[in-house]
Amino acid sequence: MSHRAPDLPRQTQEVVSYADDVHAWMYLDQVDGVLRYEAFVIGYDDHGRPTTLELVFEEGVFELSEFPQLASLLPKHWLKKKAERQKKQEDTREWARSLLEGAAGRIRSAEQTPWDLTSQQWQRLHAFCEQQEARLKRECRFRWIRRLRALGYDVIPSL
Repeated sequence: MSHRAPDLPRQTQEVVSYADDVHAWMYLDQVDGVLRYEAFVIGYDDHGRPTTLELVFEEGVFELSEFPQLASLLPKHWLKKKAERQKKQEDTREWARSLLEGAAGRIRSAEQTPWDLTSQQWQRLHAFCEQQEARLKRECRFRWIRRLRALGYDVIPSL
């Protein structure tokens, strides 16, 4: 009887370049009136060309009040309406909590936010988001690398 070495499962780690494959995307949530972001890894096709996102590994939310420089982009009446809407949502949540003990989730108003920005204001908002995406990628680097490694990726600085 011949002895053969047991076959060990091969597990190859996907390699991602932090500089080239890891991205952040920030956008204005027009319903909730907050800035949201996602950190993600892009995928590649069989020919090595970038495709769409492969994995979102972090999501986050920022209140607009965290960015006072955005006040110049938003219509004044909207800021007032947002404060009123937040108060109404807080009151509604309190009421719902008293009715639904232990119910998880957030109650959202079906009211749409009036975003009457000019095209120039939208361009400035997009430029602001791009700056924040670069800042997030820079400031969250170590946390994101640890998270990607925990998910089985081998992370290198750049290609």
